[in-house]
Amino acid sequence: DGAIDYAAAGVSSEDWEALFAIDPEALNAEADDTDVFLARMGTKVPDAVKRQHEEFRSRL
Repeated sequence: DGAIDYAAAGVSSEDWEALFAIDPEALNAEADDTDVFLARMGTKVPDAVKRQHEEFRSRL
């Protein structure tokens, strides 16, 4: 079925869930930091990178 057998690796279901948990607050903070970094780079940042960051932000 394509599922990963995490139990065979000795990983509990709770640990598996924690491993793949998403923290929206942390992701927003990371995106804020990236905004500052990209702003400092100014015109050196390729448009494709700017678009990718904007798309990431839109998914948060």
